[in-house]
Amino acid sequence: MEVLRRKIAQTDADIEVIHENQGSNIESEAELRRLKQLKKNYQTNLENKKKELDSLTKEAKNREKEKAQVDRLRASLAAKESKTNTMEERVNQTKPLEDLKEQESELQCQNKEDQVIIQDENASPSDKEAAEGRVAERNEELAHLQTQIAERERGRPLLERVKEIFKKYGMTLTAILIATGTTI
Repeated sequence: MEVLRRKIAQTDADIEVIHENQGSNIESEAELRRLKQLKKNYQTNLENKKKELDSLTKEAKNREKEKAQVDRLRASLAAKESKTNTMEERVNQTKPLEDLKEQESELQCQNKEDQVIIQDENASPSDKEAAEGRVAERNEELAHLQTQIAERERGRPLLERVKEIFKKYGMTLTAILIATGTTI
């Protein structure tokens, strides 16, 4: 804008020089008209630039307001997420251990299904990305679940943990007693 102001001032000076030096003949009149039109064009450009600057300034202020609003919304979202997570932890603490293990196995099965999609050469890239995103979310949830299960396991009596091990590997206490009785 400063450049346009200098050009307007220069054009005014050129007009004054022509008035003083040449008087009023036809060539100087044409030159004067050209210079006056040039001055008018510069002034129009200057006004347009001022309007553009004003609109850009308003736009920048609006963006700052929107950014502040987005920051506030993100902060409230983070607060709500943490509140939701604490509520889920409380709910999960009241869930029986078997339910937690069942939920863990379901998540692992879903991850296996998505791994098949990821490794499929015929799957579209968008499907693969979506599957990768779901796997990542489930892995976070699995890690959280596994820590809860481990805490619950540590809190159980030794007898229950031993029974769980036997159930896991398909052995019963009677089968072990029979085997040891046969051996003895």
